[in-house]
Amino acid sequence: MIDEHGATADAQPVLHAIGRLPGIDGHLPDRPTWGCAAPDCPDPWPCPHARDRITAAANGDRVDLSITMAQVLNVAVSDLVHVPGDHDLFRRMLAWTR
Repeated sequence: MIDEHGATADAQPVLHAIGRLPGIDGHLPDRPTWGCAAPDCPDPWPCPHARDRITAAANGDRVDLSITMAQVLNVAVSDLVHVPGDHDLFRRMLAWTR
């Protein structure tokens, strides 16, 4: 799939699903920079609030949580491949799901 941020095959389904989570309240990725889009949240995404909501939605299924966040990691890598800096995407997207 090509969207406004480039070639990201899994972008829309996984990000739309996260956007529909109860209580996510705007704590979504601000693409293509991947900061938190909530106006009062200065954290990189997934911020603590988003992590809590995504974890709750997984209902204790760590495998499902990890697969979801691996799909998100794929999208983030596509967005940030040309952005300089150490984004530490593995830690941000997957390490906390264990």
